[in-house]
Amino acid sequence: MIRDKFKSFDISQEDIKLIEENAYYSSFDKNEIIYQNKKKCYGFVIVKSGSLRAFILSQNAKEITIFNLKQDDECILCSSCISDSLQLEISLEAKDGLCLLVIPAKVFSNLKQKYIKLSNYVLELLSKRFANSVFVMQQALFLPLSKRIQDFLQENAVNKELNLTHEEIARHLGSAREAVSRILKEMEKTGSIKLLRNQIIIK
Repeated sequence: MIRDKFKSFDISQEDIKLIEENAYYSSFDKNEIIYQNKKKCYGFVIVKSGSLRAFILSQNAKEITIFNLKQDDECILCSSCISDSLQLEISLEAKDGLCLLVIPAKVFSNLKQKYIKLSNYVLELLSKRFANSVFVMQQALFLPLSKRIQDFLQENAVNKELNLTHEEIARHLGSAREAVSRILKEMEKTGSIKLLRNQIIIK
């Protein structure tokens, strides 16, 4: 995995070996908070299996999901100690039995300074995450909740099925469960979805 991930950055074989010797795997239980308020710096991490959810807290302490990472995705936002550009107060939650490949901060920081392609990639990754965060906040501020729920269902359904509770959807969107349940029931009445226990089927 490491050689495939870093082969495009013109990193020497010696430094690739250095990464392999220092990288380690770390596993987390479902719903475990693995990073919050910059209290811990992992370094550069790659999702080996499972997934994780990145969220921020609104002014009324509601969680708003800003992005999800799945297998082979990289995360730089839990690496505040290797980038001065990280100012976003973000939390990361493990989903689906998360396993991360972690490249320690000291090792990755030295490589980032040594290889301009790697440094540029980190900046691009940061830019992408922040742009996504701004987009999500704009939706939360200006889009009706019904539209946000429709978009969420379409974006997260697999084979037109979504295995989430109303409470979990509300947490993703930074809303109240009661409001989400009301809109989902209205959507069911129109025939656009079918509600089952902890499952939603899109028609």
